[in-house]
Amino acid sequence: MRKTVLLAFTVAAVGGLGQVHAQTAAVRIACEGEAVGAVVTLNGRLIGDCPVDAAVPPGKLTLRALRRTGPDTERSFEQEFVLGAGAAKKIEVVLGRERPNEAAVERERQTVAALQSRAEAGDSAAMMDLSRHLATSKVAEDGRERSFQWLKRAAEAKNVAALTTLAAE
Repeated sequence: MRKTVLLAFTVAAVGGLGQVHAQTAAVRIACEGEAVGAVVTLNGRLIGDCPVDAAVPPGKLTLRALRRTGPDTERSFEQEFVLGAGAAKKIEVVLGRERPNEAAVERERQTVAALQSRAEAGDSAAMMDLSRHLATSKVAEDGRERSFQWLKRAAEAKNVAALTTLAAE
């Protein structure tokens, strides 16, 4: 049954899309649930919204599907594969877990850089703000560890909020 469906897709793609010939390949991007409507790119070029069928060049290909879930979040799928001329492939898109989008990550980097600059200049309030920010960051690597370091530095600078926080632990 599976071979019959794939063979039917190959015949439909080669005969039905009109653009597919011996020097191209065909890909069927399938999706269900939340993946429906995800924006699909192939090697960085937009090919449409999921689900979508496309004629593609043979060779190494990178497929990406992206679904915005909020102003600062997204879910995505990425897969690399190789197709030969005249080949067809069906790919089922299953989106990964929600994560911050590029704009949110960039804002986070800018906020951390600004706070860190002030903190390194000796501003104890900025040290405390940076500590709080890093403790709750979904982007900063080793955020909790760095948060505690800045909390200790704020306390050493006699920041009342930092001293109170450390005393409570």
